[in-house]
Amino acid sequence: MKRFFFLFTLLWGSLFAQGLEFVTLYTEAIGEKVQLTWEVAAGNQCQNVELQHSIDGVSFSTFFTYAGICGDPNVTLSYNEAHGQPILNHANYYRVKVNQDLSHVRRVFVNSNNELNIQRNRDHSYEILFNSSGDPFTVSIFSINGHLLYTRSYEGQAAPVYLPEVSGLHKVLILEQSGRVLAKKY
Repeated sequence: MKRFFFLFTLLWGSLFAQGLEFVTLYTEAIGEKVQLTWEVAAGNQCQNVELQHSIDGVSFSTFFTYAGICGDPNVTLSYNEAHGQPILNHANYYRVKVNQDLSHVRRVFVNSNNELNIQRNRDHSYEILFNSSGDPFTVSIFSINGHLLYTRSYEGQAAPVYLPEVSGLHKVLILEQSGRVLAKKY
């Protein structure tokens, strides 16, 4: 009898212990705001969804609560909310909370207009972050003495631009086709 009860409890728990695997979170920096979109997979429902923000990826606070019931038994539904006060020129972290369950954390770097930032990632790589006009642009890296070390052209900022590993102090120069120039030392 104990075996049957244990097996029943295990099966029942695995059927309903979904965590937030049925919620998918997407984030995108748009200007100086962050657009959050969360999807609730078909066949699932939730209530009182909290969108949470953090600047360190550890301590989160709720900035928006969707107080209604979300989800549908037949189709996947999407919901949107903009975070109008992210920390500019800094990494911002977001997650969804339903009851005590938490989604995966998403990181977004939000730049103020005409700012060029270089973010050092946890894997020690460097990522260039700036608000591109969408025009093609060229990234060049110079030594502090002005010697060209690296140059590469891009068709717009569809994905983050990663810098090659180079030692010492350098200057990054971005030249957009429109003529806008951004520069920063790293």
